[in-house]
Amino acid sequence: QSTWGVLSAVKHITMRPAGSYMSQTAANMWQWYEQERNVWHYFTNGDMGMLEASYNRRDRSVTHSINTPSGAWTYVFDFGKMTQTNTSTGKVRVIRRLANKTYAWEWDAAAAPPGREQWASFQESAELLLENELTQPKNNGKVRWMDYELDVQNMYQKNIHTHMTRKIRRLSPTLPTTHTHTHAI
Repeated sequence: QSTWGVLSAVKHITMRPAGSYMSQTAANMWQWYEQERNVWHYFTNGDMGMLEASYNRRDRSVTHSINTPSGAWTYVFDFGKMTQTNTSTGKVRVIRRLANKTYAWEWDAAAAPPGREQWASFQESAELLLENELTQPKNNGKVRWMDYELDVQNMYQKNIHTHMTRKIRRLSPTLPTTHTHTHAI
């Protein structure tokens, strides 16, 4: 089965380029909503930091340029309405702040070589399984979720039917102190 065949069967994934990852100091995460695909996307490292700083200053709104694959766009972020508005197109999208969410788990949807990954967010149920196994190992670092074996020690997921493996990663300001796993994320 092709990669795109597998991806078309997956709902509610968030795609991000390899270089975009969460801040190593933020305790809160920010996302924007793509209504057309019913998908929440994480903002990049710098953008989350800017949003969090503006939010903590109690700014009503902030204007900020964001680089995307299609170019640089300027947005007005309205914290009262929790929206972002593209100043060129007028497109309005909902944003949200995930308070005290200090980690996220992702898998490489592109199955690409290092530096060319396309990271997709796990569903919350998978994130909880992964986080529990990482912080309180019960199954030698492996958990079963849907049709996948997820391995937090070696940071991969394996489809139990096709045996295809993909990288996984944990985004976080810090790794939990109760676990001695040393993978750099």
